[in-house]
Amino acid sequence: MFLLTCVFIVSLSAQAEQTSEQTKGKCDDQRCQTMMKLKRTFIEENFRLGDAVQNKQFWDAYSKLEKSEFEAFQKQQKMKTEAGLPKLARGAALDTLSNEQILAYYKIKFQIRDQKYKAEKTFFDEICKCLSPKQINEYYQLEKKFKRTAVSKEEHQRLKAKGVPASKIPTATKPSDIKK
Repeated sequence: MFLLTCVFIVSLSAQAEQTSEQTKGKCDDQRCQTMMKLKRTFIEENFRLGDAVQNKQFWDAYSKLEKSEFEAFQKQQKMKTEAGLPKLARGAALDTLSNEQILAYYKIKFQIRDQKYKAEKTFFDEICKCLSPKQINEYYQLEKKFKRTAVSKEEHQRLKAKGVPASKIPTATKPSDIKK
C-alpha cells in the first residue's frame, strides 16, 4: 500500500511538473482545472468511504466545493483584469502598482478569501452529515498531504528555474522525499 501511494505521488508530481512547465508558473484556467483533477484523483484513490449512500453524499458535496472554488478563481481573475492588475501580482510586484491598484488588489484578495471560506464551511457542514469525525479528519489529512506535495513540487521547479543545481536544493522540497 505504501509503495502504491509513493508511485501515485510520483505520478502526480510528474503530471504537475509537466503542467507547470507548460504554463511557466502562470495560474490560468487550464492549470487550475488540472490541479483540481489531480486533487480529486488523489482523494478518490486514497479516501475510502462506506456505503454507496455515503459515497454519493460526500462526492456531491465535494463537487459543489470544487465548483465554488473554480468560480472564485475565475471571479478573481476577472476582477484583477478589470482593475488593471497582473494575474500574478504579489510580493515585490505590488510595489510597482498605483495606490488604487494596491487597494483593489487587497479588496479582491479578501473578497475571494471570504467566498472560498464560505464554500469550505458549507462543504464541512455537508460532510458532517454523512461522515464520521474520523473520516472527516482523514479527508482533511489527505487534502493537506496533496497540497504539501503540490507546493513542494512547485518550489522545486522554482528553484530549478533560478538555476539552482539539484544537488543544492534542500531535500524537503523534493516531492519524492516526502514521507507518508
